[in-house]
Amino acid sequence: MNENPGSDNKDTHSDQTVEPAALPRILLISAMQEELDPLWELSQFAWSDLREQGDAIWYRSCVHDGYELISACAGEMGLTATSILQTKLILQWRPILVVMIGICGGLADAGIAVSDVIFSTAALQYQTGKLLDNKLISKVREVSANPALVNLVQQFIAAHDGEMRIKYGDDRPETNPKLFTGAYASADLVVKDSQKFDEALHAGEDVKALDMEGFAAMYTAQELHVPFGSLIVKSVSDHADKDKTKLYREFVKFTSTSVAVKFLTEAFMPWHKQQTTNMMNVPSVRSSGGRRAEPRILVICGEQLAFEYLKHSGLRWKTRDMSTIYPQLVLTTHIRNVSIVATSLLAGRTGLVEGAMRTTMLVRYWQPTMAILIGSCGGFKNYTKLGDLVIASRAFHYQFGGFKESELQAEIRSVDLIDRIRGYLQAISATYISTLVKRAYKGFKEKKFSRRPTETPDWHIQPLASSDLFIRDAAQVSRVILKDRKTIAVDMEGYAFMRSIQHQRLPLGGLIIRTVANHADILKGKSVTDYANYSSAYVTAKLLHKLVDVVNATNDYSYSPIA
Repeated sequence: MNENPGSDNKDTHSDQTVEPAALPRILLISAMQEELDPLWELSQFAWSDLREQGDAIWYRSCVHDGYELISACAGEMGLTATSILQTKLILQWRPILVVMIGICGGLADAGIAVSDVIFSTAALQYQTGKLLDNKLISKVREVSANPALVNLVQQFIAAHDGEMRIKYGDDRPETNPKLFTGAYASADLVVKDSQKFDEALHAGEDVKALDMEGFAAMYTAQELHVPFGSLIVKSVSDHADKDKTKLYREFVKFTSTSVAVKFLTEAFMPWHKQQTTNMMNVPSVRSSGGRRAEPRILVICGEQLAFEYLKHSGLRWKTRDMSTIYPQLVLTTHIRNVSIVATSLLAGRTGLVEGAMRTTMLVRYWQPTMAILIGSCGGFKNYTKLGDLVIASRAFHYQFGGFKESELQAEIRSVDLIDRIRGYLQAISATYISTLVKRAYKGFKEKKFSRRPTETPDWHIQPLASSDLFIRDAAQVSRVILKDRKTIAVDMEGYAFMRSIQHQRLPLGGLIIRTVANHADILKGKSVTDYANYSSAYVTAKLLHKLVDVVNATNDYSYSPIA
């Protein structure tokens, strides 16, 4: 690679499109439509007809007591789906508060019964960390609720003597739902095993609920600076054990909605109107509607090291300060009238929630024709060598499903590389990509603690598996291969990146180009992290000169959400 970048000219121009909000907005979201239906059926709200925001989001809105309410659901369970949904809604509507409703598992030992409601004081993600030789070294991620909001919840519960009287039919428990506060523990698992609840209890203090979305809802709201953050108000449908049941299911869903609405109308709205801070004109940052439509490729570096190598790849980059939009440095250039934009994920921030949120932010702002994720990955020793380049033909989430009797009952969530890009890459592979991989190997400058692989690398177009775990575990790799026998590598963001791209309907989709830095099935194997990031960045920089021809040949190159 050329050690001298073509240009480091600072460009501080901002394309931010700001639209003031006439009324303060509150988002009401759920994972599944059945959890949102009771809200849309309430007669006290004059909901609009169903509208499409764009990007597969259908919503209803209404004005109530001086507030605009926006309601929508992800349409699927899980952290990734909620992160994508909420990121797009927040960027579109700039709310002052996000409330998530629905159902959850409750802690029986805390006296919590079916239909009781739990308000979130915090949310944590407990299935994260490192899996080394069949031992999980947990790295819990936690986010706390807004203190003023928690205090308001406690006052609301006290005013109702700790329970909620709800008018309903006969298909309900004999007692009124009790109201609790506590932490939510989230993972991409439908839990039917008390052992998993025990894991969550050890992961954080005051855990009273298990769900599949809470952490994503609260983390995304915090990272996108929603003034009062996110509040989870879910009703308990079971105790996350083998006796999991759908008893009183309709009442449970109605209870979550009823309690959330009462809290908003009786507590939050009156309290908020009395605050001295004027929240009536929070800006709404839309998807840069004033930007000139042009073919564009967005490159997202999974690691800062890949970004640095890409920056010095010989392309004539301009450096843009866009800190008001995105906290990382942004590079821009053009190749044959196609705009190229490059940036990176935040240093030290890994995982599916982070990947989904950042990808959604960047795609919504830059509106690319296609997006590329680069960086390093873990390979499988029987199928890859250190330094092999992996182009993902498919990215799938291998840690998703039900957990029962100490075993994961997998439910595969996957996104494929679109046929047009896959076919093109395969067509040029023998004469071009293979040559790039060899040139990257020969051109890498070794340093004392930065070595290249001992063998000349190959390249592959095969599936890549993702989860919130860094793994060095042969048994786990075997389990991954059982889900898709052609899988040869793992990472922590690929599926979330591809799902976000799919959700936002980019004309040429997403492309993952990662290089094997280590073997995920060897506990103490060698690592070539520097080389992996260099190789991925080098191949991508050269490949862009080919991909722009595909972009230019695309009739529909513009990302155009329906506002």
